[in-house]
Amino acid sequence: MLIIKVRKGNIEQAIKQMRRKFVKTQTMKNLRTNRYFKKPSDKRREEIQKAIRQEKWDRDNSDY
Repeated sequence: MLIIKVRKGNIEQAIKQMRRKFVKTQTMKNLRTNRYFKKPSDKRREEIQKAIRQEKWDRDNSDY
C-alpha cells in the first residue's frame, strides 16, 4: 500500500510523489501479471523461454 503525506496542502507535489512511488514499486506491473491465475508450471516455462531468448540475443550481439 502506498502512503503519501500531503505537506502544507501541496496536492501537486503529493501527486508527483505518488506517481514516482507507483512506478518504483512496479504496482501496475504486478496488477497486470496477477490479473489472472497462472499455473506454476506455466510461469516456469515462460521464465525458461525468456532466459533462452536472452541468452541467444546476448550470444548474437556479443562483440567478440
